[in-house]
Amino acid sequence: MEYYYQKLPSAGKSFYRQLLSAIAARKASVRSFPLLSQDVFQATVKAVNYDHPELFYVDFQNQIFSQSLKCFTLQLSYLYPSAIVEVVKQKINAQANMVAKALSAHKAKPAYVQYRIIHNQLLQLIKYDFSALANPSSNIEAYTIAGALNSHHAVCEGIAKAFKYICDRVGLFCILVTGKSTFTQTGQPVDHAWNIVELDDGYAHIDVTWDINASAQSQHNRYDYFCIGDSDAKYDHIYHDVPLCNSTAYNYFASNNAIVTGFSNLESFLSTRMAAHKEILYFKLRRSNKLTKAIIPRITEMVEKMAERYYTDGYTLSAVFNEEQYIFFYRVVGL
Repeated sequence: MEYYYQKLPSAGKSFYRQLLSAIAARKASVRSFPLLSQDVFQATVKAVNYDHPELFYVDFQNQIFSQSLKCFTLQLSYLYPSAIVEVVKQKINAQANMVAKALSAHKAKPAYVQYRIIHNQLLQLIKYDFSALANPSSNIEAYTIAGALNSHHAVCEGIAKAFKYICDRVGLFCILVTGKSTFTQTGQPVDHAWNIVELDDGYAHIDVTWDINASAQSQHNRYDYFCIGDSDAKYDHIYHDVPLCNSTAYNYFASNNAIVTGFSNLESFLSTRMAAHKEILYFKLRRSNKLTKAIIPRITEMVEKMAERYYTDGYTLSAVFNEEQYIFFYRVVGL
């Protein structure tokens, strides 16, 4: 879907179509007529990039443009020769078709089920490309669906584009959004990309990138950022001018009764699962004015005491915390 096209003024929409035609003809440059402001010109190039993840062969990362009294001229650069584009496109589509096939048995189910299948497929397919993050010019492919669906290594932009690409193919609403994210390690905002989807109770964020990294840490599918609302996303994502995300029913923790309020409820939650010898303890604490990150050791201590009660022959314990979201992942394995 062309979400960003709809947000452009009429002159920008005209240049948007010019740019798509120039790319289809594999032209070396394209001129904007009539003259656009620089803001509209750049917004239009961004709109084509974000609305059309299938244009993986266009170098949107290194834009070169010039301005005259009459127009802007954008130099178009292509990452592959035409023959290679077709080969890579076939490989991308083969991978996308596998995901679509996994969806085919669930077309009658609610949208969130279909989004979750795509989310889970990408968790298994893609590894985050830290080398491309450190040196973008050495691996521009990582910023495209070719990196995500062909090479299976990508950064957040390539991952978000892959999610949108598959959603577009199967008729699910999805847009790519960009902003900033904050990491606990540095506390400094960094550029980031993720997706917004539409559910029957509103819009929601899906950040496949962060779930890929959390899943790799935990060796288990994670859903920390699956179908979350602004009320959660605002704690570690910075964004503006996107649809209001007020959906609350379909995030993992709400739909699995794994949002815990207070320590007495947490004790009951843990006891129920450990009594059933559930290996995975994956839950979210409801935020309150009294809740701080200093409680993490107390929660781990509670898990250890429960484990001693239910695993009398001994156990191993591993843990991964998402401190910004108050999400806890423990794996308890009896000996």
